[in-house]
Amino acid sequence: MLCHSLIKHLTLCHPEFISGSQEHEMLKQVQQDNVFSIPSYRANEVRCGIFKNILRKSPQCVSLMRDDIKIRHTFKKALAFTLAETLIVMGIIGVVAALTIPNLNSSTADKEKVAKVQKIYSNLCDAFGRAQAVYGPWDEWFQNDTTHTAQTTRFGERMTEFMKVSKNCKLTTGCASASKAYWYDGSEMASNLDNSHKDDYYNVILADGASISFGFGRIFVDIDGPNKGPTREGIDLFTFWIVDDDNNNYNVEYFLYNGRGTGNLEPPYDILGWIILNGNMDYLKATLTSGTYKCLNGKTLNWQNQTSCK
Repeated sequence: MLCHSLIKHLTLCHPEFISGSQEHEMLKQVQQDNVFSIPSYRANEVRCGIFKNILRKSPQCVSLMRDDIKIRHTFKKALAFTLAETLIVMGIIGVVAALTIPNLNSSTADKEKVAKVQKIYSNLCDAFGRAQAVYGPWDEWFQNDTTHTAQTTRFGERMTEFMKVSKNCKLTTGCASASKAYWYDGSEMASNLDNSHKDDYYNVILADGASISFGFGRIFVDIDGPNKGPTREGIDLFTFWIVDDDNNNYNVEYFLYNGRGTGNLEPPYDILGWIILNGNMDYLKATLTSGTYKCLNGKTLNWQNQTSCK
């Protein structure tokens, strides 16, 4: 009878086939059939361990136990993945990763650059505003300076007084890029900014690693510092200006070819303003065709209704 009852409740040895409520009902039925005389026998003690107790009482059930072990091993094999299947899945994951990770990295890098440009612009505006509050309007700073070098030095000193500077090279080398610098179109700007900016620019490295060269009314910013990046306009090199709003109010500004918010994006004049106002560098993802930026999806970047390639 014990063997008969065990066969009847064989699913107890395969808990993967049953739910919690079914398990409770099966355990209750086993207790009623007197497979065990202990009413409080827990489910995890009944499952499969039931064979050991039965074997001690009914040796004729040994073959039944062997059959169940074979069934269990067969079931486990059915659930397992073969090596070939595992390798195929890993290959698919590898292909998907190879296609998506470079785009994700590029997008993340562009966002970091945008954030850095916007932060530097904010810091320059803040420093310039503080300097004017302390020393008066910009056009009065240089009344006693008779040389370009003296004007550049005064500008740099007053700006950096209100900025976090990690290294100050003043009018010497060591703070600007020592590699070749390029304009947006790829033409050479200078053999390197470190030499070309000496004597003409007041050079510093900020606490965040950006390299800044203060000229008289013009500010070159290399956002990734003197030792990284291509040192190319529109990618990691940008130019800010001190601009009069025609009412003798001076501010740190960026140049916009067609004026703010009009026309198509004009290379290279609008790129800095584009980053600050639109928060992206999608012009790097577009193709410059006949003076306009064409995205891969056919859209043309403009200030009115297409401020990204999305």
